[in-house]
Amino acid sequence: MKIAIITDETEGNAVGMGTYILNLTENILKTDRENEYFLIHRKKEEHRIYSMANEIIIPYNPKFPFSTIRNFITLPKELRKHNFDIIHHPTNIGPFAFKSVWPTKKGKCIQTIHDLIPLLFKNTHEKAVRMAFEHILPRVARNCDKIITVSQASKRDIISRLKVSANKISVIYEAASDIYKPQKRSNPLLKYGANGEYILFVGALEPKKNLTTLIKAYSMLRNKDHKLVLCGKKGWYYKDILGEIMKHGIERDVIFTGYVPLEEMPAMYSNASVFCFPSLYEGFGLPVLEAMKCGVPVIASNTGSIPEIAGNAAIFTDPNDPKELSEKIDETITSKKLKETLKRKGIEQASKFSWKKTAKETIKAYQETTK
Repeated sequence: MKIAIITDETEGNAVGMGTYILNLTENILKTDRENEYFLIHRKKEEHRIYSMANEIIIPYNPKFPFSTIRNFITLPKELRKHNFDIIHHPTNIGPFAFKSVWPTKKGKCIQTIHDLIPLLFKNTHEKAVRMAFEHILPRVARNCDKIITVSQASKRDIISRLKVSANKISVIYEAASDIYKPQKRSNPLLKYGANGEYILFVGALEPKKNLTTLIKAYSMLRNKDHKLVLCGKKGWYYKDILGEIMKHGIERDVIFTGYVPLEEMPAMYSNASVFCFPSLYEGFGLPVLEAMKCGVPVIASNTGSIPEIAGNAAIFTDPNDPKELSEKIDETITSKKLKETLKRKGIEQASKFSWKKTAKETIKAYQETTK
């Protein structure tokens, strides 16, 4: 079969969806020797996957917002020329919205929908994103031949909100990269002009990650010996986070790292006293597994997919209760026994997930779709 994977999100320092695409695609290409793969993206990139398969570049005009013209007109028209047997779009809204501009003549179209957070928590996303999820994603979900999602929680949301049959949806879990493992070395905070013990968050600094609750919880800690490290790129409404920090007068105690290179992340996780993930909702919650693989105690929200992914290896709290979160952080950082238990359970839980398994199940989904 000729299989196309649309890999647009790998541009630059790939994080989030980009991390998902790079790991999934590389492992598919290593595993499947029978089918011919084509990687479709916007501009030349140096990532290793592009030396492992055929590469087709379909550029877009940056004057058009949300890449609308390219995604729903240019991209499907160009894809149609290649007669692909399968086209897989691995990030939420692919070129499958309009039957009048369809990307394949006889092939099958597969869409990965990671979550419906812009529909479930509308105030956490910009208007353009909300509009796309409200008006375009339902059409994509109806038109494509199969939907892949990354958790049972997301599957339930897709069935409920997009009115899609359960039989059309395959749940295929993500995984943490093999680079993540316990890695104690010199304190990574030295690079940022700080030292000592710290509480870690990893992810985009945006409303859905619920960092205002984490900051409130941090300000209430009895144990004042730890810094709070927020590791990730600035996102939408980032200034609200700064405002909350200033409100509590803890500017000197909170460290913003910005983007951290992938090779430095295992040490960033491994040296933390505890990893906190107070997100309002997640389709999967990959940083939870990354932290667990590095042997870090995890405290996370009790919502969405997080309990499903973390199993019995994390402490769960109400994302709207900063007092509860603060108490659990205090309890964890002061109890050696609890930390050791969470470390052991976390490493065991994370070992249940692998990108090789994800790739095999995705290839199986390709095969099932063409039967």
